[in-house]
Amino acid sequence: MEKELTKIIFSIISLLVTSGCFGYLNYSILEKFDAISYSSNFSDEKKLVILFFSGLNFFLYLWINTYFGTSQKGIVITIGIVLLFDILGTVIIICPLIAFGKFTLNLIRSGLLGKSKIDTRSTRDFVFNSDKYQRVYIFDFDNKLIAAGWLDYQQASSNNYFDISLMPLDEPETDIDFQLITKYASKTESRVLVDFEKQVKLYIIRES
Repeated sequence: MEKELTKIIFSIISLLVTSGCFGYLNYSILEKFDAISYSSNFSDEKKLVILFFSGLNFFLYLWINTYFGTSQKGIVITIGIVLLFDILGTVIIICPLIAFGKFTLNLIRSGLLGKSKIDTRSTRDFVFNSDKYQRVYIFDFDNKLIAAGWLDYQQASSNNYFDISLMPLDEPETDIDFQLITKYASKTESRVLVDFEKQVKLYIIRES
């Protein structure tokens, strides 16, 4: 009786872990690959995505478990296979499928409907997401320099907090003029990020 009770409890815990926590694992992996990304403004969509992957994991658990049985060894093997799928399958299968789905959707929107392409990334992630060296000049709304430097690290925008780490430039800050920066930025590959909440303007100049 005690052995049967232990098996039941172990099965229930396994189902809860597989159908819930592993859905967050899928989402986290996809987010790291920029396959999906939802800011605080898209919290409902994020919940739906996690719920979908939780249901997918639950289905996989039930399906695979029919081959290995409900013994403790069978459950451990089943969880291991589902976990392996969550890691490798998400990268090899789900990421390309999402990329193809985005491409198809944007092709329909831009080609047939005449609408802009969709992108769920936050503005900060969109601007800073580059493998090139980036010089950052930060001005307030009065065009006064706050800081300048090479971009070292940018805080992820998912936590709704914004800070960046900069490495000093060779040029002294006294030689940095707003008009010169805007003129130079217009002739190079650059982006301008305007943060109305903190009342700052960031000129991001990308170097090849």
